[in-house]
Amino acid sequence: MKKIKYLLFTILVFSLVSLVACGGSDDPTSDVVTGDTLSPTTSITTTPSFTGDVNSLDTLIACINSSIGNPDYVETTTSIMDGQTEVYRRVITVSLEKGEALDATITIETYELNSNFTLEKSTKVETVKDLKAESLFTYKLDAQYFASYSVSNNGLTATVKATEAKNLLNSSSVTVSEDFLFSIALNNKRISSVNLNYKMDNKNVVISSVYSYFN
Repeated sequence: MKKIKYLLFTILVFSLVSLVACGGSDDPTSDVVTGDTLSPTTSITTTPSFTGDVNSLDTLIACINSSIGNPDYVETTTSIMDGQTEVYRRVITVSLEKGEALDATITIETYELNSNFTLEKSTKVETVKDLKAESLFTYKLDAQYFASYSVSNNGLTATVKATEAKNLLNSSSVTVSEDFLFSIALNNKRISSVNLNYKMDNKNVVISSVYSYFN
């Protein structure tokens, strides 16, 4: 079980929980790993609505910049799979209040294996004032991290080099065993989802984020 918790920790270092300063932590992995983490370095700041074509990483980042200042909610689901069996799941839902300040209610649903080897759910709710917009998108986008990629008005599809996973994910503790797929979907020039699936220590880590907007 410690191995699974270690895997989870490496995911959470770039998750919303670690970025919005929710206060005290009840993360079951907090006493397992104390390694350092990389600070996010993608330039994400809120800007006016993006109206141009998305045809490069720079224009994609500009499009994301214009999106994250006006979300209704962001939901991120992280699952760890051992073969066909799900052994861990965490769902983080960030519900934002409409207004100039990004005030949010964060609901964290955690599913852990219990003594009967079934997933048992626990829930924690936090409120955050003046949430930083950059915490809603924590990946670092750089062409050198990709073995191949394509960008269009529909978003990004990329193959991430295993050796660059820690840079894309902003976590120095991530060690990925092989290249993996990473995608960002756009809808009406706004980010609508992020999906990735990588293999680490013989487990599959699946991460999916969905974005919704007020208007």
